[in-house]
Amino acid sequence: MAEVAGLTIGVASIAGIFKDCLDLYSNLLTSRCFRYDYEIISTQLDIEKTLLLQWADRVGLAAPQYDRRLDDSTTNTAITKILGCLRLLFSDGRDLQERYGARLVTPDDMPGQDEIAASAMSARRMARFIKSFEAMALRLAPTDHDISARKKMLWVIHDKDKFHRLIEQLSYFNSKLNELVPPSSSASTGLADDDIRSVRTIEQLKMLVEASAQRQKAFMDAARTEMEARRRILERVWFRMMDNRENSIKEAHANTFSWALEPPKQDSQWDNLAEWLTTGSKVFWICGKAGSGESTLMKYLHNHKKTWELLRAWAGESRLTQVSFLFWILGTEEQKTQGGLLRALLYKILESDSSQIARLLPNMRKESSCSKGTEIALPTLAEAMEAFRRLGTDDPAAPKFFFLIDGLDEYSGNIHEGVALIKSLMSGPNIKILLSSRPILACTAGFSDCPKLGLEDLARDDIKHHVSDLIGPHSSLPGHSPRSALTLPAKVIVGLATFWMSETRVTTKRSRGATI
Repeated sequence: MAEVAGLTIGVASIAGIFKDCLDLYSNLLTSRCFRYDYEIISTQLDIEKTLLLQWADRVGLAAPQYDRRLDDSTTNTAITKILGCLRLLFSDGRDLQERYGARLVTPDDMPGQDEIAASAMSARRMARFIKSFEAMALRLAPTDHDISARKKMLWVIHDKDKFHRLIEQLSYFNSKLNELVPPSSSASTGLADDDIRSVRTIEQLKMLVEASAQRQKAFMDAARTEMEARRRILERVWFRMMDNRENSIKEAHANTFSWALEPPKQDSQWDNLAEWLTTGSKVFWICGKAGSGESTLMKYLHNHKKTWELLRAWAGESRLTQVSFLFWILGTEEQKTQGGLLRALLYKILESDSSQIARLLPNMRKESSCSKGTEIALPTLAEAMEAFRRLGTDDPAAPKFFFLIDGLDEYSGNIHEGVALIKSLMSGPNIKILLSSRPILACTAGFSDCPKLGLEDLARDDIKHHVSDLIGPHSSLPGHSPRSALTLPAKVIVGLATFWMSETRVTTKRSRGATI
């Protein structure tokens, strides 16, 4: 029998029809009007799509070393008929509307990022199949030009009861394909486990448990096991005072630090932070003497929407994760040590994408499966550092990570080790760190070659704005306007500003013994 790119013509034809089915599968959406049920319905649809892709992976449909059972003429013909029926199901507009409760998509139906995330489980296998299909250079255009035209039409499900008929039909086709080329039970379970591990969040795993409860027990059991393992690990890495320091710092004055995310003037002595957020790498160092407001600035930058917009430009199409940690010498052990820093960063990274637990903390993942009745041990320092080495990569499409770390001078250990720790976190160009500290000798030596901003020399204009707002409307100064307040001697302004900027530190010290 003739071959195409390592496949027989018959198998290549099956691969072409299968690709049509995937394209049409992607044209079927679910309506937002279902609210919570929308996620359940989207997940049920994605499960069936994943099972279809599992079958293709298992038989090596687009691979040179495919399952030779596909060469059997009877099997080949039966598979072609099943996939043809599946293609017809998705392309028959009248049937989709009358039998399955679909209608043509309107702009209001188009899904955003949250909706796309609901299909994350099938995305990995989908991308892998498409890559293999294209590598084989299969050029099998559909013989039915009418079907090809319909591929461009998007449909949305808006009738839940009729939608269940569609799921039943899709499940039927999947089961028939598996009957024709039966898998071993271990192979089937292994594929389900692989797909479950690729799901990013615990919330999505919970959705999978609900969506698969009635029809797909293998998915339900695998999702429940994975969800419990991830939850145990995240609960162990978390600590209570993780965000306490940031919450205790007052918000910046309305007009304060507005210059920080703008390009500096030509005669300025500081580097362009906005440019670094967009295109820079490694570390940007913000330094300021005690009371100069560097923690307030860091909180301002962390919460400002423009920071995120600039970082999004850096990340491009890649997923972006932004996490923060604030050292505090007056805090708990975790708030001032390298162990606390690493735990906080890892927790926030893994909370946003818990599918990375097995890759970043493999020993904890194994222990969570083996010791279900006992507390999991925290990762060692070596394991935590290895996790960050694995996080870094040169792959331009890999997820990007932005760490905002405040108050390195309040690190309780050897400060030189603290400097080395920060540098060791930069394990790849997909990681960048915005760091603040007082200009102590170790930090100055360690970060002198990094772009930086010296805070005490830069905030005078912002100080004037704040003093103007404080003094201008004061009842005891009726003759003073905001404009006249700005004419106060510079020493008075700086003196008032120093008091203002140190308010946060004083307030924090007074409240450090408070409990809920």
